[in-house]
Amino acid sequence: MPANTIEVTCDLCGSLNRKLVTIEYDYPIYKCSECTFVYVGKRPEAEDGRVVGEYYEEDRAEVEANRERYTGVIAFLLDEAAKLKKPGKILDVGCGFGFFLLEARARGWEPYGTELSEAAVEIAKTQNGLENVVYADLENADFGGVKFDVINLTNVLEHVPSPTAVLAACKSFLAHGGILLIRVPNMEFNDLKQSLLPILRPMKIVPGGGETCYLASPPPFHLAGFSNRTIRRYFEKTGLRTLAVKPSKLSGMANEKTAYMLFEKAVDAIFRLSFTKINLSPTILAIASNAK
Repeated sequence: MPANTIEVTCDLCGSLNRKLVTIEYDYPIYKCSECTFVYVGKRPEAEDGRVVGEYYEEDRAEVEANRERYTGVIAFLLDEAAKLKKPGKILDVGCGFGFFLLEARARGWEPYGTELSEAAVEIAKTQNGLENVVYADLENADFGGVKFDVINLTNVLEHVPSPTAVLAACKSFLAHGGILLIRVPNMEFNDLKQSLLPILRPMKIVPGGGETCYLASPPPFHLAGFSNRTIRRYFEKTGLRTLAVKPSKLSGMANEKTAYMLFEKAVDAIFRLSFTKINLSPTILAIASNAK
């Protein structure tokens, strides 16, 4: 753990009443006893609110691997957006190299993005021709008063010091009736995965990939974990209306294997048969609106 760390309380409800779940890389991970939110109790101190610096490298192999990994996820998310909104202005928070925005533009959307990797912003702008991508966090981004019909947060909320602040910023950027798409790791799946690891490891089967970290990736890369319950409470806290919380499409590397494709189908079947109560996908798709 870095020398300069700060101790944090539950971002969702503010309580200090919590239970230690585990310690990874010297970082304590707690579950709030009041609201069940799972979070890293200490994080590196950063003046600009960033915990991790460059997340991407300006390497062609890295760029292409990123494109391949998320092609299916991007199509899935944009299909979900199209069910609720006609093409308009769309913002991708943490847009990386801009592949989500490229596909959105091809489908008729006007693309905007924010990103905290200078290397990724450079590729998005110069190689992918995305003029409206800015090097900034969402709270400090300036789009000249533009309001968005859809905002996408894929693999973002688990990285940020305060999901509350990010969701509040999203609400301020949404047009009336705007839609928010969020994709995050699913703690209900992670809890089950951890309990089954002694059985799955000898069989060389680890659903959701080979990572065994409690938060899917180790701290401080991931700072929080979400569940159906806590993501709905976050929407309520920030004045957003929950439209859906359900399994998300798995990333491409998982879907290349038949076993993972079957796993995805089984997850969807369990979700439907349980009347949307049981989500065993490694990832959650949560959809909200700012319209009451």
